[in-house]
Amino acid sequence: MDTPQLISSKILLVGDSCVDEYLIGHVSRLSPEAPVPIVDIMETRSSGGMAANVLSNLVSLGNEVDFLTNRHTLKKTRVIDSKSNQQLLRIDREGEIDSFDIASVFTAPIKYDAFVVSDYDKGFINLDSLIKLIEIGHKQNIPIFIDSKKINLFGIKDCFIKINQKEYDSLTMFSPDNEFIITLGDKGAQWKDRVIPTKKRSVFDVCGAGDTFLAAFVSAYLSGHDIVGSIEFANECASVAVTKLGCYAITLEDIEN
Repeated sequence: MDTPQLISSKILLVGDSCVDEYLIGHVSRLSPEAPVPIVDIMETRSSGGMAANVLSNLVSLGNEVDFLTNRHTLKKTRVIDSKSNQQLLRIDREGEIDSFDIASVFTAPIKYDAFVVSDYDKGFINLDSLIKLIEIGHKQNIPIFIDSKKINLFGIKDCFIKINQKEYDSLTMFSPDNEFIITLGDKGAQWKDRVIPTKKRSVFDVCGAGDTFLAAFVSAYLSGHDIVGSIEFANECASVAVTKLGCYAITLEDIEN
């Protein structure tokens, strides 16, 4: 595909974020205490995960972003065997996080080109706050893009909702008055009755691919591309992201290459 021309948009991003940590090491033996591998750690990497990964991708694609997220730090630690690139273990350190206070955000009129919600359902965004944010966006004719792990989306209307097939099948309540974009892994993405295919690549790590898809779709759509063209661009960006270890901020140079 031809790399689409993108413009810089002013975006409000709201969502749960975490630190993604990777402990990369060499496995050469099993523990004498239990049948588990012993990992000699050689390298440690960390980056922003969940909504923070959406932020990295939006900024990398040239957008100006205001980011509202939890103050309490969540961390996901993955232990990786350097030889096989196999993930051996993931440790999540979460706990209760502060909730999104919508009243503190809109104390004065602020013009945005879009609201983007990256809701991992960790407690930062409750349904009432999400609905209020949508109402504010609709009053100002601001397009709203949502990626949510919630199974109840009752009251959410007239939004773009990016969701994977498993999440879509798990929904208990939702309004059909949305533009659902259902990601299908290596098959691409579905919009209405149309499946937009993607290039199949050797998958290295699927972590963060959905975040990349969301950021790329938003960037292309706000730049004036239609829904199908925006999905094609998002597919391409996500297919590059899965060839990288961990969360990856896509660039137009990646796509051109």
